[in-house]
Order: sequence, then structure tokens, then C-alpha cells
Amino acid sequence: MFSVRKALRHEETYHNFLRCITLYNEEIITRSELVQLVHPFLTKFPDLLKWFKEFVGYREGSMGSSDIIPSTVAKQERISGDLAMEIDYTTCKRLGASYCALPKSYPQPKCSGRTSLCREVLNDTWVSFPSWSEDSTFVTSRKTQYEEYIYRCEDERFELDVVLETNLATMRVLEGVHKKLQRMSPEEAARFRLDDCLGGNSPTIHQRAIRRIYGDKAPDIIDGLKKNPVVAVPLVLRRLKAKVILRIYVFKV
Repeated sequence: MFSVRKALRHEETYHNFLRCITLYNEEIITRSELVQLVHPFLTKFPDLLKWFKEFVGYREGSMGSSDIIPSTVAKQERISGDLAMEIDYTTCKRLGASYCALPKSYPQPKCSGRTSLCREVLNDTWVSFPSWSEDSTFVTSRKTQYEEYIYRCEDERFELDVVLETNLATMRVLEGVHKKLQRMSPEEAARFRLDDCLGGNSPTIHQRAIRRIYGDKAPDIIDGLKKNPVVAVPLVLRRLKAKVILRIYVFKV
């Protein structure tokens, strides 16, 4: 990811790239949709784009199976994860209340991209000692009811933050369409149509934002946006703004 940060020097561009990663991590978009979203950012850097596709396990022309991770990578990650879960962290050397040292017998994951400075300063020994799953039987899973409330609150706030970002992105797209319509003559505006991207670059993100707000009526709203944007766009914009304002208020509270 350091190479991506170096290539995307503009701060807003890099943050938009990270938002795409967040949408994928939250399972809002698929792996193939992630590659489609980041393609405009990395199109000037073909080697970096190729690396990114390999990094996320994307395969060209696999029709939905592009979400399959190469078996060798999956096997390595599974082995590493299984070993980590087998460690009894209560018997490890502790550092304060939050950290403990990995056993010397633990095989460190290989990393070919590290420099001599990385090997000097990066931590491969001390790990956090988290409370994780509610139903897990591992000793690291024990937590108080107060910790449970804190974790749940953090999860909900992060989820709300992702929803807000998605809604704000859809608002910006529809505001651009609205301004474009205002510059047209009445005849041109009446003939104007939108595609599945609704004026943006993704056929998924903006439609999901609308489905989240309109529920069962979303297909009709999306159809109206595509066939009659001059009427539908202002109405959807008002609804989106009202929802965003409400969620921002709830978020601050």
C-alpha cells in the first residue's frame, strides 16, 4: 500500500481510494467491483494496477468467480490464522494490560517488501490481547459487559460512518446531475437519461444508497431516476439530504 500512497500524491484522491477499500472490507461491494472502482485511480500505473489485482486475488474474465482468492494465498493465510488461534496468550510474556509477546516458536509470516529499516523498527513480537467473539471458547474472548458495550458501540459507529460516506457520495453525484440539468433547455432536460451508474462511476454504490433509504420502493425510484431524471433527481436529493442530516445528528449524539 505504500506504493499506492506514493503514486496517489493528491490527498483527496488517496482518501477516495481508501474509501473503496473500506466499502470492500465492509462487504458492500464485491472484489470485482472494487477493482472496477480503483481502476481510474491506478490506470496511469499499469504495474501498480496489476499488483493490486494480484493483491486482492482478482482474476480477469472469471464472471463473478473473480472473488476467489488464489489457493496458495488462502492456504498460507489459513495456516497463519490457525496457529494464531491456537496460542494460549495467558501464558505469554505480558507488557502492561494490553500486550503480550508471541512465543519464539511462532513462525513469522514472510514479507519480501521490507527494507533494512523496516526490519529494525517494525514490531513482530508484541501483539494486542483483545476480547473478540461473544460465543468463542478461547481464553482471549472473556470480557466484561462494559467492554461488550464499548465494542458494539464502536462497530455501530463505524458502520454508520460507512453509510454516511456512501450517502454523501451519492448526494454529490446527484447534485452534479441536477446542476447539469439546470444548464439544459427544457427540451434537452426532458430527453436526458441516466444509465445504471446514475451519473457516477459505479453501478452499485449509489443504487445501494437509494435502496437503503427507499426499501421496497427503491426499484421504482431507480427506474424514475434513469428514465425521468429531471423530475426524480430533485426529489431523491431532498430525501438523501434529510437522511444524512438525521444520521449526522444521531452520530454526534
